[in-house]
Amino acid sequence: MKSLFSENDIVLPEWLGILLEKVDRDTVQELLAEHEEYQTFCAKRKELLNQYPVIEKLLDDNGEVRISEQEHQAVLEYLQVRDKIENKERLYHYLYGHIHCYEYMKKIGVIK
Repeated sequence: MKSLFSENDIVLPEWLGILLEKVDRDTVQELLAEHEEYQTFCAKRKELLNQYPVIEKLLDDNGEVRISEQEHQAVLEYLQVRDKIENKERLYHYLYGHIHCYEYMKKIGVIK
């Protein structure tokens, strides 16, 4: 990963990966518990995957896959729903990053 302030590479410590996994879990748990829109998107994603198993085959398997027009529409809808879920998660990761940075800066005395 490159530094924002120089061309140098940043070597991230191992504990940061563990923290990222925790933030990821916390993000999904909070969104599932408190945000109806996110819950709706997740339910729709699950419904599409259950109704059209070809979606997983198309996304995960190798080789040729043939799909009907209806399945094609379902794949497109699935991709839109997945993007909405990922965008909401990205927003929360970004916000958590700011919260953590603010808390850290307060802790080390940069902010009072």
